[in-house]
Amino acid sequence: MAQGLDYRPVRVLKGHKMAISSVRFSPNGKWLASASNDRTVRIWDAYTGDYLYSLVGHSLGISDIAWNPDSTVLATASDDTTACLWAINPESGKRIKTFKGHTNYVMCINFNPKGNLLATGSFDHTAKIWDVEGGACIHTLGAPHKDLVVSANFNNDGSKLVTASFDGVVRIWDVSTGQVAFFFSFSRADGPSHPVCYANWSPNSKFVLVGSFDGTWKLTNIKTGEVQRQYIGHSFNDYCIFAAFSLTGRKCIVSGSADKRVYIWDINTQQLLQVLEGHKDVVVAVAAHPHNGIIASGALDGDKCVRLWRVQSELEAALSDEAEETEHDDMKREDSRYDYDDRDDRDDRDDRDDRDDRDDRDDRDDRDEEPEEQEEHEEHEEERDERDEQDEEEYDEQMKTEHNAQNNRVSEEEEEDEDDDGMMDEETLQQLQRLQQLQQLQQLKRLAQQKEQAMNRSGSEESGGNSGCNSDSDGA
Repeated sequence: MAQGLDYRPVRVLKGHKMAISSVRFSPNGKWLASASNDRTVRIWDAYTGDYLYSLVGHSLGISDIAWNPDSTVLATASDDTTACLWAINPESGKRIKTFKGHTNYVMCINFNPKGNLLATGSFDHTAKIWDVEGGACIHTLGAPHKDLVVSANFNNDGSKLVTASFDGVVRIWDVSTGQVAFFFSFSRADGPSHPVCYANWSPNSKFVLVGSFDGTWKLTNIKTGEVQRQYIGHSFNDYCIFAAFSLTGRKCIVSGSADKRVYIWDINTQQLLQVLEGHKDVVVAVAAHPHNGIIASGALDGDKCVRLWRVQSELEAALSDEAEETEHDDMKREDSRYDYDDRDDRDDRDDRDDRDDRDDRDDRDDRDEEPEEQEEHEEHEEERDERDEQDEEEYDEQMKTEHNAQNNRVSEEEEEDEDDDGMMDEETLQQLQRLQQLQQLQQLKRLAQQKEQAMNRSGSEESGGNSGCNSDSDGA
């Protein structure tokens, strides 16, 4: 029973219209590329699974893909007999070179560790080594193979190339000379060797992992051809199925399978650690992330999907980091809101302080203006008293003038009366009585005005002593 790992499904990447043929993570870990028989390559974010863009240009299906060491170029191998290079950036990809020379489907492709050489294998029974910069074919490795070449990979220093073929033989080539350095096969007693569908170097390049139609993966010594480890449980059923080395955490071998599953074994103990289920068709393509516990897998036409799987501990950590980041963002937004509130409070306090300062200044100004207003009021009262005195004097003078005139008229009339009969008539007596009454009324009016003026002066002094804010009424 599988045990020891806990990969969980993360996301299903949909978009390809036909079978998935290959999946590869970029060496920098940022991107995942998936190839399909629909003639396209799709570029995805390796961590989130978000679709970025597609590479379109081949006239037939794409069988294999490979990244150069610095993750800036992607190579594609196609059934249209060509291999192409594409410049890759976060926004788009552009075809920059095409390699022509094979006469049948190009089945496999890979860069050497320096990125200056490219190896391809074909249905035409040959493998070729190409100069990346110039585009020329350096070596055609063909004479020994007797069937289609399905795998071609450089070792970790780029000096050797291993190829696998349906003829059942694994060959190791000297890259500098283009000659076979070593080969081996797995013969069986009842007939020829099983076709070999995949071969790749172990991380230290001391062994080659070989998959064949006998239903096993074999870790083989390159010097003796002896099988050091064997991994079973999956099935090939005559499908060319990829395998990958996962070196993050526990050292593992990851393989697709004809039973629609992904199998993971411990490299050293050969223990089956976990089986991943979810695809609906044969899983032919797998890849392991270079830095994290992430696996990608792709299946044939009944599924047409790429699936991302991640170790539970890393998934929880990623989710925790995302949650912390979200919480941090929320806290920043909350802090910003508090900052706004604090600024509003400070602004309100400043406004209140400004209003208080203005009120204080107004009060000081009012207090400063009180003596001036009081002096102006007193001056106004004096002027009014002077005008009243002048009016009274003028009135008295006028009344005296009228009184003298009346007396003169009376005297004249008396003299005339005396001349006439020597005595005052009744009409003259009545006029004298009215004149006396008029004089008494004038005297009473003057007394009343003097009393009113005295009361007004007394009220103004009392009002000015009690309040300094009655300037409007005082000046009325």
